[in-house]
Amino acid sequence: MLALLSPAEQELLIGRFGFDPIRWGRITAAAILTACALNTIVSLAAFGTGGGIGSEVLWFFPVGCLAVEQILRLKTLSRGQPAGSILRRLVCPFAKPLLALPE
Repeated sequence: MLALLSPAEQELLIGRFGFDPIRWGRITAAAILTACALNTIVSLAAFGTGGGIGSEVLWFFPVGCLAVEQILRLKTLSRGQPAGSILRRLVCPFAKPLLALPE
């Protein structure tokens, strides 16, 4: 999940711990993109049956945005650069000890 942090934070982790943002970035981007695709398939199936259409339509926008972000992340990672995510906010509280300045 550290690959979701900003590129600057990932660079800090490279220097401190030898973190590999390209490898882990590809893994997280592929996993999230797969989850987005599966969610879309389930939503379309529910949409096709006519049940819960309103809630399914509401999920298309955030899931679509997240899928597009993962595709863009994969492009950045293919150039050998770390790529953060909008999901960074979810990881920051857990990564705080790793990012803190050494005493």
